[in-house]
Amino acid sequence: MGSGGPGEGPGSAGVDPQVVEDVIEYFLPIPGAESAGRGRRIGNFTSNLQVREECGGTPIPLDLVQSTNESTYPELDMIREWGLPPIYSPAERYGLDMEDYEVGGEGTDGACLKRLWEEDRAKGIDSVSGVDFEGVVDKLALPWQEDQELTTRSDPRVQPLRVAMAQCLREGSGLAVSDEDPSTSFLKGVDRAYILVPEPERVSAETVMEWSVLYADCGEPYYAKVKELLEEVRPAWVERNREVIENFAAKLVELGYVP
Repeated sequence: MGSGGPGEGPGSAGVDPQVVEDVIEYFLPIPGAESAGRGRRIGNFTSNLQVREECGGTPIPLDLVQSTNESTYPELDMIREWGLPPIYSPAERYGLDMEDYEVGGEGTDGACLKRLWEEDRAKGIDSVSGVDFEGVVDKLALPWQEDQELTTRSDPRVQPLRVAMAQCLREGSGLAVSDEDPSTSFLKGVDRAYILVPEPERVSAETVMEWSVLYADCGEPYYAKVKELLEEVRPAWVERNREVIENFAAKLVELGYVP
């Protein structure tokens, strides 16, 4: 990915460079399967910190995709293959009973879980995440979302592609799609057509699968340009926040994270 400057690659402070890269992809995401996949491992790992196997919980596999719309940016090839969220089934894809992975679900000893969380708090560890999520989100993730991503969305090199994506989705599906936010408006329209309208008017799963391929095809030029522009600016963000990133990565390793 080349997030660092010359001679200053991720992990320059002695932290595993792969862990640092995963943290970058989690908090400073860009479109594409690599970014989403690496960031997903961080998300699933931190979710597992709540589960506590010693209390009967079942950890989530780090590469488990719980929804095809779980990332900041869609993984278009995955959507082409497995469909948009209304028809995507992780249980079917992985052969799992997803109820086993619910925090505090069946099989979990609630009293044990509460006791361990209280012990964590006494040690100064966040009882939910085990890491300082709030600080990293405030210093890194929110500024990236609120500043850089909004700047990129309004870039004159991106705007025509966003409008073209919206038009492509409207013409291919017949749904109402906003020029300003084609992705969100289209996905809401899919949910309404497949889930929320009365059953006689609902579209079929086959139609949603066709719309899934349409979404990936219509969105590809737009997301490719967004990725290109974010890749231009992200290295500077990484360098400005390297200490925060590497401290978070080191804490993950301390808690047992393996890239």
